[in-house]
Amino acid sequence: MREEIPLKLSLICLAVFVFAFVTGYLADGAYSSKTVSLIGEQLSFVVNLPPPMLTAAIFANNLVKTMAAMLLGVLLGLPSLLFIWVNGFILGLIGFEAVQRKGIIYLMAGVTPHGVFELPAAILSAALGLKLGALTLARLRGVREPLKPHLSLCFKTYFTVIAPLLAFAAVVEVYVTPLILSLL
Repeated sequence: MREEIPLKLSLICLAVFVFAFVTGYLADGAYSSKTVSLIGEQLSFVVNLPPPMLTAAIFANNLVKTMAAMLLGVLLGLPSLLFIWVNGFILGLIGFEAVQRKGIIYLMAGVTPHGVFELPAAILSAALGLKLGALTLARLRGVREPLKPHLSLCFKTYFTVIAPLLAFAAVVEVYVTPLILSLL
């Protein structure tokens, strides 16, 4: 096995994310206001945390979810695809609501600063999950490829690329994004 970051699988995950985002956005608000309210209710206890604790909470939440998306990929990649699709769809719903209330500039300013770090991390974790799913499928077909190099690549990539991206994204989300939004 040649150890490499799965570029083709990352592109597939990006396509799924974009499709899900567009689908969520085009739901024409049917679910967007309810989704925004529900998410607001679920996150209400976190919003009032001091910035360092909020940063840690966002980072921990994203670490757990991306790790799960990667490792649960052994289930033929389905949880990984579901993870990236749900994130795209929800962002599309929230994006629609944000554009309706505040405009496209507000949406871009609220998502882009931390999203340029968080989205690649999420896509890469899902792509690694698909890679593990492909390994599972190969094993079900009788191909006995060693598991250790695949897991080694996943964990190496996770801790050297994905986790640092998520840490930076959390810092930007808590400290930079609100400053940008306050200027609008």
